Amino acid sequence: MRAYLGGYMLSAIGNGLVLPLTVIYLTSARHLTASQLGVYFGTLAVTGLLFNPVAGHLVDRFGSRSMLLLAMTGQATGWMALSAFTHWPWPLVSAVLIGLSNELFFSSQLAFLERVLGPEALPRIFAAQHRVANLVVAVPALFSGILVSGMGDNMLRWFIMANGLTFLLFAGVLAYISRGTTLRASEAAPDSGTRPGSVLTPYRDRRFVPLLLVQFCVVAFAMAQLDTVVPALLQASVADAAAMASVLIASNGVAVFIIGGRARAFAQRIKEPKALALAFVLWGAGIPLLAVCLQDHGSPLRWVLVACYGAYFALPEVLVAPSLKPLAAKLSPARLKGRYGAAISFAYSLGLLCGPPLTFGLAGTDTTPALIIMAVGSVLGLGAAVLLHAEGRKERSPVHNASAAVS
Repeated sequence: MRAYLGGYMLSAIGNGLVLPLTVIYLTSARHLTASQLGVYFGTLAVTGLLFNPVAGHLVDRFGSRSMLLLAMTGQATGWMALSAFTHWPWPLVSAVLIGLSNELFFSSQLAFLERVLGPEALPRIFAAQHRVANLVVAVPALFSGILVSGMGDNMLRWFIMANGLTFLLFAGVLAYISRGTTLRASEAAPDSGTRPGSVLTPYRDRRFVPLLLVQFCVVAFAMAQLDTVVPALLQASVADAAAMASVLIASNGVAVFIIGGRARAFAQRIKEPKALALAFVLWGAGIPLLAVCLQDHGSPLRWVLVACYGAYFALPEVLVAPSLKPLAAKLSPARLKGRYGAAISFAYSLGLLCGPPLTFGLAGTDTTPALIIMAVGSVLGLGAAVLLHAEGRKERSPVHNASAAVS
């Protein structure tokens, strides 16, 4: 587990160096226009979505280990190619490689970790991974911004290349920790037992569909709102919005790191569906505090309130991290881990694509309608979590088990 988290930290540091600066690199060092920039990021997103069902099939067909290592190699190649390409439309090649590799990584990660570390380790892994990501992404981002401001486009290019190298190092760690691992049931050959099913199987599984809805709502109406909509709402109401948004994100990251460990133990104690339901209750209950933060009352207390909201937002976050993906692993049939992992990844990507555009399209930067959309999203997510809990109780009930045995 420590080796995996160490490799993940290397990769996260690379992303921390690069992600905040990718747009600057493409426009300043590679001279892409605004329309070309839109095509680049659109290609990145659409490639992943289109490849999603294929990625799940490949994981189930060839195994999570080989596909995860291929994904890391593809990420490294894509980022290093981006540092080398100088003329349009060659950066689109790297966008396609990165998009394909992203989807393959998230489709294979769950099955790989369950195979190598065991299902009992998944809550600890995902909780720790979430804490590490919050800790190591913000610091390198600040560090890279300071360096680039003093050293220019050439440093940007080296940061892009360094990010690719971190994926290669992570691939080495993954190969090391999985060496000699024997096949678990989830990695058995598809033709050695039951039929492998289709790419639509996860979307027809009545136990799993509520979890997909939970994943969608977590991203669309909570996580993506904090990253994109809330900073825009701050900018519409105050002059120093950039600094205030930094306080918001920093306080959130610090709180996640501090309370993540204890929250994992609590989430495991109350079980995953209840932890997910509680997360949506907390997100909804925090909307009045966000409304106060967005009021232009000019008081220095506002900075404290924004920091408090960022820290408060971490409470539901740290309940979701050790609950959602471990529950997905529990609900996934042994020979369909790749397809079910791909379905979770698809719900995540769909939330990113739908959440912020829905809020901006219906509310713009008007505070009240935006907060109403977030509140409705919290209610929808709570309903999905309650349905998930109900399906779990139905599966465990003696009456249901007896009828299933008779049939």
